[in-house]
Amino acid sequence: DSLADGTTAARGKLLSTATQFLNGLSAEQSADMPLKRDTAEAFERLGDIAGNASLSNLGNAEVAEGHYRKALALREQLIASQPDNFADATGMMKIHQRLGRMALDRGDANAARSLCETQAPWADKAAAHRPDDINAQLAVGEAKLNLATVHYYPGRKSLNDFSGALKLVDEAVAHRAGLFEKAKKNQSAVRGYAQPLVTLTQLQLVHGQAAAALQTVNRIGPVIEALWSD
Repeated sequence: DSLADGTTAARGKLLSTATQFLNGLSAEQSADMPLKRDTAEAFERLGDIAGNASLSNLGNAEVAEGHYRKALALREQLIASQPDNFADATGMMKIHQRLGRMALDRGDANAARSLCETQAPWADKAAAHRPDDINAQLAVGEAKLNLATVHYYPGRKSLNDFSGALKLVDEAVAHRAGLFEKAKKNQSAVRGYAQPLVTLTQLQLVHGQAAAALQTVNRIGPVIEALWSD
């Protein structure tokens, strides 16, 4: 946790020390499943600190991806040993999400698509494990939105497939609408439903569909009204 704050130099030194420690654990060769799981999570967190563009980071994408790849190798071993473990399915989903985002950031849309297409079934599997877990259910829609950004992302190299992106966002809207109907007072469900509606509005505006965008915006108000009144 202390790596998330402090000066760049201090964070860099701590990151190096933590990396040496984790490499010394040789978790890949260990039969200890909890050790593999903890080490995978640690490598993911070090990757976030090194170069996750969604968070405060040290700006080293290459080091970050190296950490993520080590985490992925451990996650794959865990899944091979315990294929029905919820934590490991969630871990596979998250690590493919991180790697997919990194691939898109460096302009490799095909690699990003492959990674995000792998993320989606892991999200489905984790959700099937926990049908009453709102966060696990929301992750299904998140996987669709991530893949949509690979198909089309204004101002960034993507597959330039607007119709494919629109289809995925529509699917995310429909999925989140179902969650919202079941839990209209749940703040996570409310925000989760509003998110793809905002994304849909942005896509419609970029392609000059102003009337459709206005209709989508008008759907957002009633969704978040419950939060306003609470």
